[in-house]
Amino acid sequence: MNITDTGTYLKDKPQMNDMLQSVYAYFQESFGFKKPPSLFLVDDGKNGDDVLGKTGQYNPSTYEIHIYVSGRHPKDILRSLAHELYHHVQNCNGGIPKNSNTNEGYAQVDSDLRKVEEEAYQKGNITFRDWEDKMKKGNKMKKIKEELDPRYVMKDEGVTSEQTNEVDDDEENKNKREALEEEPDEEESLDENKVSNKDWYYGELSKKLTEKWAK
Repeated sequence: MNITDTGTYLKDKPQMNDMLQSVYAYFQESFGFKKPPSLFLVDDGKNGDDVLGKTGQYNPSTYEIHIYVSGRHPKDILRSLAHELYHHVQNCNGGIPKNSNTNEGYAQVDSDLRKVEEEAYQKGNITFRDWEDKMKKGNKMKKIKEELDPRYVMKDEGVTSEQTNEVDDDEENKNKREALEEEPDEEESLDENKVSNKDWYYGELSKKLTEKWAK
């Protein structure tokens, strides 16, 4: 999705670019529209100070989404994007009447457009919730893996082979890795009370998952 920043929002909050693209990708995957919309982030301080100011709008003729970002919480901006993305879904599926009058108050005077808005609030918001829960679950799994295995952190942060070799030379870290990787020889008889390192690892993973989700 092409994003145009009319101000400095993405410069000030560069991590939001990935979040905006992630929401877009989730909606595209969920609803399968083929034509991508164009997103415009509108920096309007005066609108941001207005309690009843604009938050977002969709133009069905140009496939443009305009999201007003001044003074807003990042999650609220993502939620507005989700709502307008569902309008895009409706438009691609022929659900928005052509030449619709979208002047202020249209949802109160046009019964067809009111249904369009009701559907966007319902399905747009619940799809955003699904995306949010998926993101939180992914972050939780990542944290658990980091707690159990420091190698996961190295892989995720892009440690080079040279850096990995340096870590390999660290005897203490090497022993820890070997303890995690070591599996009993197939021909070796194990005492029934002795738990393999592999079983310990997955046992710890299961325990931590239970603890995390129980909270």
